[in-house]
Amino acid sequence: MSHWHCLRHLLEEGGLTQKELSKRMHVKESAIVAVIQEMEDIGLIKRICTSLDRRKYSLSPTAKARGITKSYYLLQEI
Repeated sequence: MSHWHCLRHLLEEGGLTQKELSKRMHVKESAIVAVIQEMEDIGLIKRICTSLDRRKYSLSPTAKARGITKSYYLLQEI
């Protein structure tokens, strides 16, 4: 499972919970934990608390992720 695959879904939806992301990718939630952590560590996504329950959060792409994606799509047009 690649960072790009996860990021593409997050960019299309504007942000998803881990559960929603795993459903869209057709994998178990536990299968994307490491990828989410790696993406957060390198600054591609951020976790945003979405409720009073601090265990629930939404994954959102960062400006860095949007910039990389924009560059990727521009290169595809060449």
